[in-house]
Amino acid sequence: MYTRAAAGYIQKALQQREHASSNAGSLVVPTAVVAEAIRAAVEGAVHGQKHIDEERPFRTVRSGDFWAFFGTLPQTVLGSTAVTVIRASTGEVLLMAHE
Repeated sequence: MYTRAAAGYIQKALQQREHASSNAGSLVVPTAVVAEAIRAAVEGAVHGQKHIDEERPFRTVRSGDFWAFFGTLPQTVLGSTAVTVIRASTGEVLLMAHE
């Protein structure tokens, strides 16, 4: 039952010319708190929550329609940190990398 309903809603969403938030003139991800929740959920699922927790605190930067997140490491540790970019108007995760 839900599988068929989900398929119908997905097709409806794909046929829209503009994202729903564009029509309403509002952002899907209006604040750093909302963006951080998306970042944490997606990165935790992909890289493992323990690994991501080791890179706290994350620095958050808003630039136009984008939220960018940068992890940190202790000064005594060498390595890369997580970088994530999320589009504020849609909530789309555009980039997840370790640099």
